[in-house]
Amino acid sequence: MALPPKIGEIIAERVKDYDIPSDENFNRAIKAALEIDALPILSDIGGIFALKPDGDIVSILWDEPEKMRVESDQRIRNIVLQQGSEKYPELKELVSARPDNAQTCPHCQGTGIEPFSAKHNIDNVVCYCGGLGWIPKEDTE
Repeated sequence: MALPPKIGEIIAERVKDYDIPSDENFNRAIKAALEIDALPILSDIGGIFALKPDGDIVSILWDEPEKMRVESDQRIRNIVLQQGSEKYPELKELVSARPDNAQTCPHCQGTGIEPFSAKHNIDNVVCYCGGLGWIPKEDTE
């Protein structure tokens, strides 16, 4: 996905200014992202997702950062961009509009809020749809 040049510049600037956490596990994955000029956006139990200035989204495992890969799953890409736009509002234009053939997220019923987390006042769990309220058609086939 090619990004507008100004967004690529913003990502590069954010990478330059990124504060690396002191936790060693975070350090390995985050340093791996920063070494390839990718901005860490989202973390989960397995690792992190980072956005490169050229638009590639890479996934980097906590325990094997050298095995990073470009993410091709559209649902995951949507999650990363949605969550990234919440952290970095200047990335908002990268968030996909809901396609006509998208399915309402069966987990949140279109609210974008993971129900168990909402019920128990947990604010660091993201729904399967990433907060969009919908998932791509190819994810339902």
